[in-house]
Order: sequence, then C-alpha cells, then structure tokens
Amino acid sequence: MFALKILPGYFLASLLIVPLAQAQQQLPPSTTAAPSPVGLLVARMSHSRGTEILGSPSVVQYETLWVVRDASGAHVVSTLPDVIVPRKDGFWRLGITHVCHLSAPEKGVAADHGSVTTDDMAYASPADRAPQVFDGNPTPFCDSATAKRLFDDSYHPYAGDDPNPRDPNAPTHCGWQNLWFSSVLPDLVSVSSYSGNSEDCGPHGGRSWRDAWVQSPDDMASPAARPTAHIQFDSVFGSEGHRAWIRAVTAVGGPTGDSCLSDAPVEELDDQSGWSLVHVAGKWLAYAFAQRGETCSAGGYAKVAVPRTLTHAAPLPVAWTALEKQLPGISDAYLSPSGSTLLAIVSKNDPHPTGSPVIAVSVFDFSENKLGAKLLDLPVGDVVMAEWATGRFVQSWTDTLSALQSHGLPAPLVKPATSSN
Repeated sequence: MFALKILPGYFLASLLIVPLAQAQQQLPPSTTAAPSPVGLLVARMSHSRGTEILGSPSVVQYETLWVVRDASGAHVVSTLPDVIVPRKDGFWRLGITHVCHLSAPEKGVAADHGSVTTDDMAYASPADRAPQVFDGNPTPFCDSATAKRLFDDSYHPYAGDDPNPRDPNAPTHCGWQNLWFSSVLPDLVSVSSYSGNSEDCGPHGGRSWRDAWVQSPDDMASPAARPTAHIQFDSVFGSEGHRAWIRAVTAVGGPTGDSCLSDAPVEELDDQSGWSLVHVAGKWLAYAFAQRGETCSAGGYAKVAVPRTLTHAAPLPVAWTALEKQLPGISDAYLSPSGSTLLAIVSKNDPHPTGSPVIAVSVFDFSENKLGAKLLDLPVGDVVMAEWATGRFVQSWTDTLSALQSHGLPAPLVKPATSSN
C-alpha cells in the first residue's frame, strides 16, 4: 500500500469481443522447417516532459512500431504516430491532444494580465479517419505564442523556477490537467490523470487531484458516453474483486505506512472506478487507486487474477527470476503466441512500474524458452501496448500499416464548445 507519486499508468465481460489481434493468436505454430513469420505491434511513449514540471508526465506523445521477424531477422517495417491498436473492425488510433485556453484580464485591473489553463484530452478513432475531440471549455483558445510557451519542454510554471526571463505581462498559468496511458488493449484503455491549479491564482491555489480509470476506445470516440465511461473494478472482477479493491486501497503497512483510507467506512468505497491494468514482470496486474478529498490518495495491487480472456497474453514458460539472471535490470517482457520471440524492457535501478526510467527495449529469440540472440533494439520509451500477429496476419498487417504510413494520418480535429456540429 502506498500513496501514488505517479499513477501506473475497464470492461464488462459481456462487452468483450475477440479483436483482430486476438483471433489470429489462436493459429497453431508452424510445423515447417522455415521459421514462421511473427509480427509485433508495439506502442511506446515517444515524448514526455519531466515529472518535475506540473507534477506528472505532461505533453505526452506516443509512437507505434510495426516489427516483423522472418527468415532474414527482425526489422521495423512501419512507424506511425499515436497508439495504433488492432480491433475487430480494423486498426484504431488512440492519442492525447493538448489544448490551451486564455481568459482575458479583468477590466480596470492593471496587475491582471489574464490567465491560461491547459487541458489534455484523449481521442480514439479508426486509424484512417481524423479523430474528433470535443472541447467543453467555453473560453477562447490561446494564441500560438502562449501555447508554444506553455507546451515547450523548457517551461516552468512559476517564474522563480524559470531560468529564462519571463515577460511580466504574460498571462498566469492557473490550471492544468495532464493525461497519459498506463496500458492499451484492443478493448481496454487504462488512463491516468493529474490536475492542479497554481498558487499564483487565488487563495485556493496549489491543490491537485490524481485519478486513474479504464474505459473502452469506443467511449473515447463517443463524447455522449463519457460521464459513464469509467468501468467499475467489480464489474470486471466480481464480488471478490470488490473486496480485493477495498483491501488494496485500505491496507496498512505499505511503503508509506498506514493508508489514509484505512478507517474509511465501507459505504464510502462503493465507487471503484479508480484502477488500471498494468503490465510488469511479464504479467498483467490490476492496480487499485482512490482519492478522497484533496490530501488522501492511496493505491496498491489488488490480489486478483487478471484473466487471459481480458488480455489474451501468452504466459511466460519460465520463472521471472530466470529472466532476471539472463538479463539484469529486466523489468517487463511480452512473449509471442508461439513462444519464439520475446520483447524485453530493461529499466534503470528499481524496476517498479512507478520507479526508474526505461533504458532499453529489445527483441530477442526465445525459441528454446530462454533468451537467445538479440534480434533488434527499439527506441527507448515506456511501452504501453504490445500486440502480436502470426501466420497470414503478418503480411495483412504489413500491407495495411505500410499504407497508413505512406498516406499519413490526419491531424485530430478539436471542436470548441461553441461548435454546433
């Protein structure tokens, strides 16, 4: 049990459908002498500002790599922006857009230079369509210079921390909401959020709020579904899951000591929308999270088994300790359905999912149930999705993903609150 510093980075079982990626995983391994081709669609966080700015990952961007292993080795065939995920009706695109709003200064107040807020909004759509993002903030968008300043990697929210001289007439950054993905599956997306407001903007400044939830990509694409889009933990894991979630957020004796929710009445814990699916040490875990009030946030891994019907992940055939001996620092791994290929992630120092950064992402041969030759190094970044293709699906995915890369993906369309369409 511990209070969250960075959230690591849900679904009714009756709504789960076998997506394109999952259906092909049921094909038997090739019995021919030639190696059967294997495809890996891996999405990573390609950019994020340091967590010291606004208290969490911010201005997050994603990238998806299509990797094919065949008789000639392993190589990256296509690279696409955002998270490209295979679903029942084809490839979808998930991402996060960053929006800045400007409030005009109060008339007659010389010291008031206006204020700005920044908001992240997640989107999802079929990959060949422009995602539509509906912005509910009625205030005007920032001018390009203000937006560039607030979303730049060198930005600091407080002038005293900024090594660069700041325009004294610039508007004050009063509030923000940062979003990022903890994990992406074809029908389940784990989203983390951190929102706050500035101490420079009134007596109630300096407050923050963390959240985590799971939802369907369909709900991201449907603004009308958003108020009820967060999936309750017990709707997936049942009555035992309900009790496991409560134990996880109220447990005593974790790394930070007693939980601030240890004495909370049970009826106050009926809302179990706070959770994430997290992939660590080669397996899927369910992380429970709750925030009550402005100062109490608590979380922990719920003691439930994440069923393969949710993830369709191939289990590792060896103990995790065996991989740690073969590859020191390994923090996570994804195995291909045939067991021939392994995606391995190495982290610096502490491999805990909220701990040290990823320093290597590599593809290895695993045909003998152990790390064989390294086949390929991939760009470094937190991995949020790994989906496999085998057999005829490898060429099919290659054709589609290559065409998407060649044509380019349309930019997201942000529709303001005043839009009637």
